[in-house]
Amino acid sequence: MGRTIRIALKAALAALALAIAGCSTAPQQRVAPPPPSSTTPLPYRWTQGNAPQAYSDARALFGPLALRPGDYRWVAAIPQDGETRVVIDLLTQLFYVYRGDQ
Repeated sequence: MGRTIRIALKAALAALALAIAGCSTAPQQRVAPPPPSSTTPLPYRWTQGNAPQAYSDARALFGPLALRPGDYRWVAAIPQDGETRVVIDLLTQLFYVYRGDQ
């Protein structure tokens, strides 16, 4: 009877070791989606119109906005007059800083 218990205990430990070895505790790597192409319209929903307009303004000024993390674009001259505002675009994960209408 003692031998049967030892065999059962070894089998249970082996099954537990396999179950633990099959678990992954490392975070899954996320791949960033490619930037939208210049010809594909963006699927904006639930917006007040600020983000699509900011995206269109930036594309008109800078061309395609294929930015990598840490990249940015600046205008040549910052306007002196006008209220400063920030538009955050959750779809493209970009933000735009305006002074007046520029």
